[in-house]
Amino acid sequence: MTNVTHVTKPPRPANRALTRAYVESRHRFSAFAAILALIGALGVSAAPASHAVQPAKVTLQATAPKTTITRGAKATIKVVFKKKGKPVTKASVRLQKYDGGKWKNTSVKATIAKGKASIKVKPAKTSKYRIKQGSSYSKSITIKVKASVAAPSKLTAARAFTINGSGFGHGVGMSQFGAYERAREGDSAATILRAYYTGAKVQTIAVPARIGVQVFGPEPYSFSGYADSANTTTFSVDRGRWRVVDPEGNVIFPSSGIATKGMKLKLSISGSRVKADVTGSSLTPLSWTADGMILQWSGTDEFPGAGTAAVAKITGANGTYRHGVLKVSAIDKRLNIVNDLPLNEYLYGIAEMPSSWGSAKNQGAAALSAQAITARSYALVRMRVTAAKPQGKLKAKCNCHLVDDVRDQNYTGWNKENETVGTTNYGAIWKAAVDATISGAQAQVLTHKNAPIATYYYSSSGGATANSEDVWATPVDYLKSVDDAQSLRAPGNAMASWTRTIAASRVASVFGLPNVAKLEVTERYASGQAKTLRATSTSGKTATYTAKADVVRSRLGSMPSSWFTSITPTN
Repeated sequence: MTNVTHVTKPPRPANRALTRAYVESRHRFSAFAAILALIGALGVSAAPASHAVQPAKVTLQATAPKTTITRGAKATIKVVFKKKGKPVTKASVRLQKYDGGKWKNTSVKATIAKGKASIKVKPAKTSKYRIKQGSSYSKSITIKVKASVAAPSKLTAARAFTINGSGFGHGVGMSQFGAYERAREGDSAATILRAYYTGAKVQTIAVPARIGVQVFGPEPYSFSGYADSANTTTFSVDRGRWRVVDPEGNVIFPSSGIATKGMKLKLSISGSRVKADVTGSSLTPLSWTADGMILQWSGTDEFPGAGTAAVAKITGANGTYRHGVLKVSAIDKRLNIVNDLPLNEYLYGIAEMPSSWGSAKNQGAAALSAQAITARSYALVRMRVTAAKPQGKLKAKCNCHLVDDVRDQNYTGWNKENETVGTTNYGAIWKAAVDATISGAQAQVLTHKNAPIATYYYSSSGGATANSEDVWATPVDYLKSVDDAQSLRAPGNAMASWTRTIAASRVASVFGLPNVAKLEVTERYASGQAKTLRATSTSGKTATYTAKADVVRSRLGSMPSSWFTSITPTN
């Protein structure tokens, strides 16, 4: 090893004439030695970083068997220390590191034994080291650090995936459990609605007198699986009287006498007309056909003074009916039946929120009134009310304004209005909540820019509601994502967290892969709903699926919602 700096004492002068020069030389030497000692104590070398500094006859070497390591690994620095060519029996050396343009002492020391020592270092990045012993320094060593490369993991095909999630429904507009908790916390119905429908307000306005609700018949919206497959049904009442009239109000049946509880009317299609057959009666006529007919029963505005109030039933329908009339017609050779009744009495039959929430114990009456207002507002939009048509416009495919299930709103009629558990009539609580939103011929409606709005709602969210465009297609000013932490803490919300299992074969078919080892959410909407899913096969091949939030959940097999919190494979 080459020494580039050799420090020795200056020789004694040969005569007295040189004494002054000798003394001055000694003083300069002492000052220089003191500076070197101070530099050594500070661990800073005045010599260039790439050179070694050693006194005469001292050899201090540092080598590394491996000068390139992977991040996280250790490198070994081997030290050789000799004096006058012989290994030093025992000494202490210190590791220095070049940092910030200076050599700095580290806390690492090593003990020389028989002229040798070794030091292990674990640099996080490429670093330069050297060894210091007294005033001697070894040549520097650079340890290069490269990024670690993980060994490819062996992927195993999953048999199924367990999906954990939160919330129930599409996520647009008001979450019912969120509204319930807000009511419990003291919010009014209007405050609740303003929280969920951005920029909307509650107004009291004149509303249409009546509404037509399809309770049996063909599908008017082109959805699959909703049309009534049967083309026959039976009309009956639980008590009181009933009759059949034509569209002009003329009585068809019975021509004389009284039709009572024991008599039933079978309805079917004959060609393109409605066919009626009376059973359990000797009254006439017993059978007839007509383009259409209207069924009335006692205790309604349409059949007053007929005695005991009756409740009508249509076999295969979603509910039973205390109010209005049933209009029967034939549409494309299909039997079609519509409950035509006053709008507010229609709201009495909306079965979208538990009536029990409004009890004194549960303190959610404001949530029920908020639900009544949203149901009315939604109905007005579906009725297509305009200044020219204040009573709305019927849909030709059903002779109705809307249908009686989740395609519009779940309407069960008297079943909801008279809902009773034990001795408690919960239906009366719901009816009172509806009545609280009525003022004579006017009623409370949710509006935006002074027009009724489509007040979409659903059961519960995963902590935030959704932008309408993230779930369906079109952005709507008042249907924006808002915080909904109340939904998660509302009492009784069984869907605050849920677990479902999906077969890996179904996942593979969705992504077009031969098998799937891993499934994960890689992108989310503002609401936290899943937007993009990525599947990985056992070969490492990946495929992604991006869609609207409502499509994502249905694509994976009708999940309760698209607020997925974790996905775990089962092997």
